Amino acid sequence: MSFLPGFNFEQRLFFPQQPVNNLISEEFDYLILLLEYEALATDRVFDQDYLSYLKKIKEDDVIISSSKDGSHYWWGEITDIELSQKINSKIFSHQVAKNFDLVPESCRLIENAFDFKNHIQQYKEYHRWVVKSPYSFSGLGNKVFDSTHLPQLEWNEPVLLEPWFNRTLDIGMTYLKQSRFQDYFGVQNLNDPQGRFKGALIQPFMPEVEELHGKLKPALHYLSTLSPENNLQIDAFYYLEEGERKIYPLVEINCRKTMGWVTWSLWKKFGTQNIGVFLMWPTSALKKSESWKSFENSIGDQMWTKNTAKGFLPLSPLDRKFMTFFLVESNIKQAQNQIVELWNKLSKKESPLPLEFMIYF
Repeated sequence: MSFLPGFNFEQRLFFPQQPVNNLISEEFDYLILLLEYEALATDRVFDQDYLSYLKKIKEDDVIISSSKDGSHYWWGEITDIELSQKINSKIFSHQVAKNFDLVPESCRLIENAFDFKNHIQQYKEYHRWVVKSPYSFSGLGNKVFDSTHLPQLEWNEPVLLEPWFNRTLDIGMTYLKQSRFQDYFGVQNLNDPQGRFKGALIQPFMPEVEELHGKLKPALHYLSTLSPENNLQIDAFYYLEEGERKIYPLVEINCRKTMGWVTWSLWKKFGTQNIGVFLMWPTSALKKSESWKSFENSIGDQMWTKNTAKGFLPLSPLDRKFMTFFLVESNIKQAQNQIVELWNKLSKKESPLPLEFMIYF
């Protein structure tokens, strides 16, 4: 068996008539080489030093096949398109959250300009808002705006309207299909100020994960009766309002692999006794490396070693839009120090460490 990356899951699901953007579809294809024992089906040529590095840390072969016949989409299969469209839509997510009392009253599904303005006027205490397309993902396509400057919308589809909450902690809960959604884990998502995913942190125990699991149980039971095709991932977050810590338990549902699952898989492979941090840094913000070996040398003694079971594992080839890393460390403070040190080594001088990677306060 072989795998096609298929990271353009939402496009395949909701907009199959659009031409495939291979840059999106294949950006993270190397994860298949590291996490799977079947072949990656691709025409792409990888640097041999990079492949040797992957083979070393994987302690097994990395397999590439030029044949795509009979390949499966790794990021998420779609066999029941109606069910997949339903579960992965933000409209459905909001309906489930509302039915199980898992969403703040100020969040609303809006279908026209009149209701849009009325809802904002009803909640005058909120000055910033975000409007979400029902078919977007990873924060892409969200529009953040001030209540005094409303955006112009086409209203060819319902939108989800929410206050721009003062978020303090983003959590991604994953329920595994192979256990009939009984086994679960949670990661702290590292999102940028616009809500776009940039990384994740996982550790042996997080009290918020257990609190969320308790709140999500009734909704999860309902979702499992629908026989989803893939893992269920539920985004949630904690926020501050008038000095009180509150929770938004079900922001959206994704029925496919996620970067939270990737983070958990890397953690299982390289260090469950410690914390793990998945990082996604824009290549444009980093100094250019001429070769894979020179890139390893630039990381130096911060590289992960099997003996210490700590350090950075660079994951992506040098030719990608994002350079990704997995860090294994004993505690969050140490991890923060390591992240700052590596950023200072690799980044261009004019680029400060983005706030979303400040994980220790």
